[in-house]
This record gives sequence, C-alpha cells and structure tokens, in this order.
Amino acid sequence: MDTQLIAQKSLEGENDFSSSSHAINSMGYESVQEEEQSFVIPSAYNQNRVTLLGVNPNTYYVYWELLQATLDSFGLDLHKQQLHFRVQSLQGDCLYTFESPFDLGEYFFTLELEQSDICVKIGFLKENQFIEILTSNVVKTFSTVIKLPDVSNEVWLEKHKNCLKLIQSQFEHSKFIGSSTSHIKQFEELFYMNKVLKNTTNSTSLLGKIL
Repeated sequence: MDTQLIAQKSLEGENDFSSSSHAINSMGYESVQEEEQSFVIPSAYNQNRVTLLGVNPNTYYVYWELLQATLDSFGLDLHKQQLHFRVQSLQGDCLYTFESPFDLGEYFFTLELEQSDICVKIGFLKENQFIEILTSNVVKTFSTVIKLPDVSNEVWLEKHKNCLKLIQSQFEHSKFIGSSTSHIKQFEELFYMNKVLKNTTNSTSLLGKIL
C-alpha cells in the first residue's frame, strides 16, 4: 500500500470532532455567536447626595444630585432660583461659595487651607438667609509640611549577613498602643532560627541606626 493510500484511509477514519481544523472552526463560530454584553453607566444615582473629594493640596471636587421631589418639598424652582453651595469648616466658618442652576452637576474649586476638616453644604438663599438641604462628607485638607521623625522615633538594627536584628525601638505601635520593644524577643528568636538554619558563624556584625 503506497503512502498516498495510507493517508487517504487515515483521513476517512478520522473523527471530525477531534480534528484540529474542526476545533479552530468551532472556536471561531462560537466567538461570533456570543452575545455582546453592554453596560450603561447611569447618568444619575436617583438619590439625594453631595460628595466632596480632595484632588490635590489646593483643588477639590464636588458632585451633587437633588431629586425633584426634594426640590418641590422646599418650594424650589431652579428655573427661577439657583442652588447655593457653601464650603465650610466644621466650626462653621464659610471658606468658599458658588452657585448652580442644575439639580445634578459637578464643580472644581481651589482652596488653600491645610490640616482642616471641611464639608460642603447645599441649599438656597431665602431673604438673604441660607437654608440648608444637604451636607457632604467631611474631608481633611492636605498638608504640604514634611514631618521628620524626632530623636525618640528611632530604630537600632544589628546587621548581619543577609539578616537584620532589631535591638531597640521607640516607635509607638498604632494597633497595640505600646512600644514595639515588647516584640524584640520575637525578632531575636527569628534571628536565632535563621542562624541555626544557615549553620554558619561567618557573619560580620555591623551596627546601624535608621531614622
């Protein structure tokens, strides 16, 4: 039997579903037949809200949405009257104001104020009096001051070959509210285990101070 006949016989007995050409064609067919899913980002959340976000040390972002039912309850017609926004500290000091005729919108403003808690109040003016409707979340303004550690906030490490050993620390642990010196014993135990596993004494010690 010549080679051409052998090839022909092998093709006749081949299962179509196991052939590579069938698999490739099936994959292409299935990918075309897959339904395309589309997701629509809503233009509104359909709830009363005002959100304040910090962008950088001097720029802040405000997003707001007021339902028509809420406007009606205050007797507001935005075709005749605008919404009034007040950026203020938690102590009640007014830091910035702006107005908008839209019940849904966003706004960027610049404010140079460091290390203060601020919020945005949305409302309207009635006989020169501010009537509040909603208050945003509280945001702490940025700080441009670089705080360096003092002398008490220092860590002493004993440096060995491929190993560091904590021998003194004065940092306060925020979770346990205590000095991390209480955990030195654990570091020493880890150091000892590491030394035993390496089974070597060829390690030059170097004492260093890290701020």
